[in-house]
Amino acid sequence: MGKKVNFFKEANNFTVFGSIPAFPIGVNYEAFRWCFRGCAYCFACINKKKIFDLSVGGLGSPSKLIHSTVSTVEKADKNPNPNSFLDWYLKNRYPIYASNNSDIFVPGCEGVSRQLLEIFDEYGFPFFFTTKGIHTKELFKTLIQMSTPRAGLITITSLSDKYRKKYEPESLSPEERFELVAKLNEAGIPTGINVVPFLHSQFPTLKEIEKLLTKAKEVGAREVTFGALNFRGGTLKIIPENFKFLELSPPASKYYYINRKGVYANFPKLSKLFQEIENISKDLEVRTSYQWELNTLIKSINYPLDDEGSYTVTYQNLVDTFSPKIVPTIQMILNELRKRKDSEIFVFTLSEFIETAKEVCNLIAFPYSQRFRDIHSSFQIDRAFSKALKQMSFLEMLRYGWLKEAGHNLFEDYTVWKVKDSEGNLLVDENGDPLAVFLPSIELLQAKTNPKDGVTDGVLSTEFLKEFGIEFE
Repeated sequence: MGKKVNFFKEANNFTVFGSIPAFPIGVNYEAFRWCFRGCAYCFACINKKKIFDLSVGGLGSPSKLIHSTVSTVEKADKNPNPNSFLDWYLKNRYPIYASNNSDIFVPGCEGVSRQLLEIFDEYGFPFFFTTKGIHTKELFKTLIQMSTPRAGLITITSLSDKYRKKYEPESLSPEERFELVAKLNEAGIPTGINVVPFLHSQFPTLKEIEKLLTKAKEVGAREVTFGALNFRGGTLKIIPENFKFLELSPPASKYYYINRKGVYANFPKLSKLFQEIENISKDLEVRTSYQWELNTLIKSINYPLDDEGSYTVTYQNLVDTFSPKIVPTIQMILNELRKRKDSEIFVFTLSEFIETAKEVCNLIAFPYSQRFRDIHSSFQIDRAFSKALKQMSFLEMLRYGWLKEAGHNLFEDYTVWKVKDSEGNLLVDENGDPLAVFLPSIELLQAKTNPKDGVTDGVLSTEFLKEFGIEFE
C-alpha cells in the first residue's frame, strides 16, 4: 500500500506574502498542495501517475478544503484577531492571489475550482490568477459570469508545442493559451501573458520574443510580464531529482548559471537583454513588466527620480485595473526614501526604512501592527522558518530580513550595499544594524550577483564610496 498524499490543502489556505511584500498583493490562497501539470521546472509539480500511485482513497478531501476556506473568511468577518494581518486583509476584502505555488485551475479538479470561484464571488473578493489553461467550458463560464473584479495572467513559456509536451505536459498548447487570453479580455477580464520562467533554449532570443510580443498584441493582451528562474536552498530539496538541473542550452545558458546551491539568473546579462525587449515592445506598443527581482535589478542602469514606471512590479498593472488596495512594495519604499534624501545615492538605516514603510503603508490604509502572528513566507518550504516568523514582532521580522537571508533581504536582492571601514569592519548604527547604501550600478551588480567575480556579500568600502560623494565620520 502506497503512502497517502493529500492533494488538497485542508488548513492554512490563506497566507500573507511577508512583512513588506515584494508582490503588491496581500493575500495568497493555495487550494492545492501539488500540481498535476507536471512542469519540469516547478517545485509544485508532480505527475498524475506518481500522485495516484502515492494516494490511498482518493486525493484528500475537497469538502474540508471548502469548509476551511469559508470558515476562515467568516471568522475574520465576525471575530477577527486584532494582531492578525490575514484577518485584516480578509475583513477589508483585499485582493486574493490564487495561487502563488500551484495553479487554481489545475486539470482534473475543475469542480473544486468552480466552488472556490463561487466562494470568492459570494463574499466579494477581488482576485488575481495565473494559469496555464482553463480546461472545461463550465469552469470558463463560471469565471466570466462572476460579479467580483478579477484579472489574470496566462503563462506562456514557449511558442513551441514540442517544448510544451516535453516540459509542461498537462497544459494547453501555446496557441490555445493565446486564444484564452483573447477570450478573457473579450469577456471583460483584464488578462496578460506571463513569461515565467524565462529559461529555455527558445527564449531568450530576440527573434522569438518579437514573435511573442506580436502575437500578444494580436490577442489583446493587457501586458506581457517576464520573470527569471531561481532554484535556491529549500526549493531544491523538493524538486524531483531529474528536474533539478535542467539542460540550459544556448542561448539560455548565457543568462543563467548553475552551482551546487542552485540555478541563478545572471541579472547583468539579462538587464541588457531586457533593454532590447523594451525597445521592441515600444515599437509594437505592447506593455511589458518584470518580476520583482528582475525589475529591481534590471532598472539599476537608470533610476530617474521622477520615473514611477521604473517601480512597476509584476501583477501591479493588472491589479490596478480593479482594486485600489495595493500592498506597498520594497521598490515603493526605496523610492520614497530616495525622494526624501533628494539624491540618487544615499545612506539609510533600518529605523529609517521601517518608519518610511509605515508612512507609505498608512497612505494607502495598509495595516502594520507592532505584533502579528500570521506572517508566513511566500514559499512555505522551511517549516521552522515559518514557525519562527509567527513568533516575531514587526520590528524583529524586519531586522531578521535585514541581517540574514530571510524573506526579502535588501542586501541580497537589491541595489543596496553594506559598508566597511579601512580595517574591514562593518559600519553599524546605534542598534547594531549595518548601515545601508542605495547605489544603483550595473557593474557592481554584476560582481554582486555572479559568484565567479568573487564578490558575494555586497559590501563596499568607505574609500570606494568617496568617489560617489559619500563620506563617513
